[in-house]
Amino acid sequence: MPDEQPKTKPFHQSIVDAIKRCKNEEEFSLILQIIEETDIPNNHDKILNAIDDFSNSHDKTKLAGKIVSVTTSILAQKEYYESAPERTQKILQEIIMKL
Repeated sequence: MPDEQPKTKPFHQSIVDAIKRCKNEEEFSLILQIIEETDIPNNHDKILNAIDDFSNSHDKTKLAGKIVSVTTSILAQKEYYESAPERTQKILQEIIMKL
């Protein structure tokens, strides 16, 4: 049945599930690296909550800098994507003004 939808899930859900499965800081560090290298257009808060949950239940001393870096990156992406409608509106207004 080639027309069947693959059994995949959205990126944020895969990442949240992967963080929940992490057994130690080394595994968590790998997930953080993937997050940091990925464009995340939505569901930022779910990922941030999963990072926070793991951090609160494990020794975060070794990963504190990485956690701050990844959190900052996610927040910047959240701000960018949430302001997208405003940017689009501004561009449209500029185009209309030139007509």
